[in-house]
Amino acid sequence: MTRSADRDAQPAGTASVIAFLAGDDASYVTGQTLYVNGRAR
Repeated sequence: MTRSADRDAQPAGTASVIAFLAGDDASYVTGQTLYVNGRAR
């Protein structure tokens, strides 16, 4: 299932995803595609 957010994407939202992926908390995230695009279609 794909659901879009009810708001437009903001730079802070993208930055938080990048920070997560660069940190130790994402050490077990492998082989995934994460779409960080707000309401883009």
